[in-house]
Amino acid sequence: MWEMARDIITILLVPALGWVMLVSRAMEKAQLQIEQHKLDILTLKAEVKETSKQSQQIEITVGKIEAKMEAINNQLEKIEELLKEIRASKAG
Repeated sequence: MWEMARDIITILLVPALGWVMLVSRAMEKAQLQIEQHKLDILTLKAEVKETSKQSQQIEITVGKIEAKMEAINNQLEKIEELLKEIRASKAG
């Protein structure tokens, strides 16, 4: 009777222990992946922050360029007016 009970317990216990070991390994692997993802997220956040700073700097630079281009355009218009005046004075 004891041998039969022992055999039944062994038949039930060995697969259960194997399953527990598999689950434990899977949980360890998942925990390692979670930690790696946390590190990746921190790295990506830092990159996004740096990219945002660079984007702001680019916007400022573009604004300065636009202002300079507008000033150049105004100067070109004045030069065109002067050239027209010179032509008119030579023609007349």
